[in-house]
Amino acid sequence: MKKQISILVLALGLMAGCGSSGGEFVSTGSTPGTVIPSQGGEVSIPGGTGFNGSLIFDPGAPSGTYITLNPSLLPPEGSNLPLAGLTSPKATTVPFFYLTFKVSQPIPVGLLEGVSLRGAIPEDHEQYHADLLDLEPAVSAQGESGGFLQEIPGENLGESTIFDEVQEKGTLEADHLYALRFKSTDQETLELNVVNESGVSPCYVFITGRNPILTANDPRFYYVNGEGQLVPMDVDDLENGFADYSIPLPEDGKLKLPLMSAGRVYISLGEKMKTQLNPPVGPNDPPAFWVAPSGWSNANEPNFKTLFDWVEFDYKISPDSNLPGMGINKTEVQMVSLPFTISMTGPTSGIQTVGAKEGARSAIFEAIAADPAFADLIVDGTATGTNVSPIRVVSPDNGIYNVRNSVPGVPTFPLDYYDDYIDQVWEKYKTEDLTMITSAFGTFVGRVNAQDQMVFTQTGARSVVIPKPSSADVIIGDGALIADVPNAGTPTEENIVREHASTMSACFNRSTLLVFPTMLRTFMEGAFDPAIFYAATPTNVYSKVIHANSLPTDKAPFGAAYGFGFDDNLDQSSFISDNRAPTSVTITVTSFE
Repeated sequence: MKKQISILVLALGLMAGCGSSGGEFVSTGSTPGTVIPSQGGEVSIPGGTGFNGSLIFDPGAPSGTYITLNPSLLPPEGSNLPLAGLTSPKATTVPFFYLTFKVSQPIPVGLLEGVSLRGAIPEDHEQYHADLLDLEPAVSAQGESGGFLQEIPGENLGESTIFDEVQEKGTLEADHLYALRFKSTDQETLELNVVNESGVSPCYVFITGRNPILTANDPRFYYVNGEGQLVPMDVDDLENGFADYSIPLPEDGKLKLPLMSAGRVYISLGEKMKTQLNPPVGPNDPPAFWVAPSGWSNANEPNFKTLFDWVEFDYKISPDSNLPGMGINKTEVQMVSLPFTISMTGPTSGIQTVGAKEGARSAIFEAIAADPAFADLIVDGTATGTNVSPIRVVSPDNGIYNVRNSVPGVPTFPLDYYDDYIDQVWEKYKTEDLTMITSAFGTFVGRVNAQDQMVFTQTGARSVVIPKPSSADVIIGDGALIADVPNAGTPTEENIVREHASTMSACFNRSTLLVFPTMLRTFMEGAFDPAIFYAATPTNVYSKVIHANSLPTDKAPFGAAYGFGFDDNLDQSSFISDNRAPTSVTITVTSFE
């Protein structure tokens, strides 16, 4: 049974303190609390945490019943709350508002008359939501948890937002921890438009990611439902071995993208993606481990014959602006199957567009097929539910992985592809200097020593030693050319070494080391000519043809793409960003011809 409620004001603002028309502040032992008026009335929320206000109760609370309230911008520690929240410019860097509470005596849920918010959320927003949750749920004999109590949809009336569907059923137990959680769906979601110009249908969208608040240490994997909400993946979602998290593309192509980190937007044509989940092993594991689809190293993988591709993004509160910020790119590090363009509209840079040129898919496949070393990277056959062939081309990185691991029935790449070129580079720099200009650690000068090591030195600093790499090290960024440091940080020895190695990997992939004796980690206007990239042989033809068939940017005039793992070196990747609340992102699957 539900009832219509009167206005309950929760004033969210940065000012501290808010008066109460009822409810006496008391302290019982070490536990402070506020008496719930037995005749009904308001109970104030303590200020000082960025928001305050009051709760209103109907008459009927037993005399002397008090409630302890704890407002917070962070989820209660150990609560494992599902994600939801506000993204208010008045918030700090955390887009959530929580109110945990306990009552000293059992009272019916229905005595809490309702909730109304005002002051923190823009009045032009329409979608609001509150949750009432039990944070200490009892577990039934069947092992079922009663932790979630109810959702309370809201309606914006201008100056206040009314939550008028509080259910009367149930009891708030004594000394039991509960929480109210508040959000504006409009504020925490970004308009995502998906346009299918490929001529292939049906089209499906699967969005996955992680908790946008990194400090929450949330181990769960999430998917996005059709309402734009983050939902934890759970092994209970499996049916016939797979979970169905795909959203059929709406007729208008409009979806909602919530705040999330490590996000991916998968688009498939012809059939839905089949999502695999592994069950938890330990007591602290999430309810499911997501198994990322692979179209390159397992011919029996359920999506191997599916026509799919994806973009990667982070959509989180920016610490610089305290507003939602988006960083997004099309990645080709693993494979190419669908030609995408990505356009983002925002206040910082207006409209930014990256992605595939017209006719990119057919041009990429033709160029790869024409090169004997790279031709085997193409996955032939017709994609399920379509007449599209071939299905994809995988990266040489994955081709090498398949050779190393003797994987049958999948693309391969020669392990010695760069061997002669590496020998020439090492011979050249036995007698010549190779200059390395780092992002934040100064300039180093390298020479190959008698032990066949490239040794970079800098006055007053330690030497950086890089062993002679193999072809696999070059392409994968492995072995001698170890993993990258994504951002210039504290100049620790490890960071310096990693930056040298990852930059050298980029130079080998672009085949610049015999024609340009300088390595640079970050873009410097006029310091290099991008026309030299991929001009020599051998080179990473896979990355070369992807760049040649990608739209340019100011820093990547010959095409911006993510053709290998360190292609963000010198800002040649397709990454675009706006940290001041971008208004929309559009992903277009362009024509295959």
